[in-house]
Amino acid sequence: MSWIIAAVSLALAGLAVLAFLALRVLRAAAELSREVDRTQGRLAPVRVLFGERTATVRGPKG
Repeated sequence: MSWIIAAVSLALAGLAVLAFLALRVLRAAAELSREVDRTQGRLAPVRVLFGERTATVRGPKG
């Protein structure tokens, strides 16, 4: 009976570690998402400017 209790305890400890690591991954993914949004916001004016400059080089669309 003690082997069963030890096995269940070890399994629960393993699940607790996996849950902790899953929370860290979710937090890192949320942080990465915020960073990507911030970077896209900072690059938006540059994209517009780059598009205007390349349009003059390419000529009119038609």
